[in-house]
Amino acid sequence: GFKINAAVAALKQGFDPETTFTCPGYHVVGDRVFRCWKKTGHGKINLYQAIAGSCNVYFWNIARIIGIQPIADTARQMGYGSKLLNGELPREQDGIIPDPAWKKRVIGSNWNLTDTINAVIGQGYVEATPIQILTMVARIASGKQMVPSFINSLENKSFSSLDLDRELKIVQKGMEMAVNAKGGTAYRHRIVDPDLAMAGKTGTCQVISKRHKNDDLSKENVMKKIRNHGIFVAYAPL
Repeated sequence: GFKINAAVAALKQGFDPETTFTCPGYHVVGDRVFRCWKKTGHGKINLYQAIAGSCNVYFWNIARIIGIQPIADTARQMGYGSKLLNGELPREQDGIIPDPAWKKRVIGSNWNLTDTINAVIGQGYVEATPIQILTMVARIASGKQMVPSFINSLENKSFSSLDLDRELKIVQKGMEMAVNAKGGTAYRHRIVDPDLAMAGKTGTCQVISKRHKNDDLSKENVMKKIRNHGIFVAYAPL
């Protein structure tokens, strides 16, 4: 779901959602080849289709145009990078939204294009919590600076506007297509009843256990440990 932040960041700078890039299934940076999750490629697509199909290559192209900073700033605007529940949720983490200043401070080296390529699709140094991802979707759905909280009764809370009407309408359409249009990454899980139809975004959580080469695990357990986890977040009804 992190790619949504790149979409909003680009749209804030006037990016035309009808802009097309061609995804052949990979993207070359110097002597490195980065693979899209769809090995055969998505072909020539626009932003709506890129959100629906979660195309890595399209968002790598966006990232090379606008750079990491607007993406990181937008991610923070959407709820990433800090605790959201003011201590109410035990062990809640800040997560990490990396940018050049963060890398210099924490890692001690300069940001590079590979860092951008990894970060724009939510990999590399990026870390996020489920509640941050849900907050992003709540803000996309409402257009407001919504903040999660525990409540004892249903109550009306007022939140200020994000002032992103144009940008969020475009993203909402892409998320609607992700679930309800053929070729969308969540199409087979759609709810056909129009009163219950969803808009959503699929994603992948990388598991870091694979880093520990000397883990004393059986082959079966190793395979379970290193397997990527699919996630899905949505709002409904449309």
